[in-house]
Amino acid sequence: MPRSFLVKKIKLDDFSSSAVAASNHHHHHHLDDSYTFARSITDSVTSLGVRLSEN
Repeated sequence: MPRSFLVKKIKLDDFSSSAVAASNHHHHHHLDDSYTFARSITDSVTSLGVRLSEN
């Protein structure tokens, strides 16, 4: 199994768990969670871009 696949799977797991956390606490700290959620999306996109440029 290629290493990039493992990295992608871990990233997806992190992303889905953070999405669940953001939706669970939606009514408590809306701004904080929105920022965290947006940052997790940005991190995922950035890591994808880095991985593509490495290949």
